[in-house]
Amino acid sequence: MEYALATALLRIASDPARVTVLHDLLGGFCHQSRNVLNCMKLGFYLFKHGGDSRESEPLVRDLEPHYLDIERLFDQLQTICRPMALAVVELPIDYLIDEHRGRWEASLSGRGRHLELSPSPVPSVARFDPTRLGQALDAFVEWRAEAGPAGRPVQLRWKTEDDQLCLDWEEPDAPRLVPSTPVCGRCESLALPLMARVVAAHGGRLSLDLLDGFRVGLRWPRDASLATRVQP
Repeated sequence: MEYALATALLRIASDPARVTVLHDLLGGFCHQSRNVLNCMKLGFYLFKHGGDSRESEPLVRDLEPHYLDIERLFDQLQTICRPMALAVVELPIDYLIDEHRGRWEASLSGRGRHLELSPSPVPSVARFDPTRLGQALDAFVEWRAEAGPAGRPVQLRWKTEDDQLCLDWEEPDAPRLVPSTPVCGRCESLALPLMARVVAAHGGRLSLDLLDGFRVGLRWPRDASLATRVQP
């Protein structure tokens, strides 16, 4: 059942009724797990600010990155399954991309990858939650920077079409991967179901094409204000 978690969540994240069931099943488990993680985090803090730790320092140095991966996994899992409220504002999507592109380019360039941006000739103004969407895009790009083939460019295009905002991510030369492929032995990524959850909260859908490279399409209404109620 390798990679089963993210693959299963991707099927659930776009369906509000199934997300509600998921929250009923996992809400208590996530809460208890976060309590354990918080105790571990406190332990790391006390160790670093305690007395002589030279003998144990290599062990803690090896353990902490794994802890951070697990913490990130639970952050994403809770965002996917909890009720989601949107803070919708009217902005050109270009502003959001300009704000985050430096972070994305830095992540991709670490593996010799180049981000090619293809904006719409006309500013794509829409009503959406820039914080939610920005966080989901950051997690997605971080995953793709590590999981995609080194040295290969990626393309990001956006436009408005039929009163919808359209955003497309393409990696034509990427090998065929399951949606949740982990990298470097780390936890499998939940970036794709997280993105699907945020787009669904905006009243839209995520599409995934793995037949020829790696392509993700996002579509949601230009006015997501109708989705500002708390999503189940």
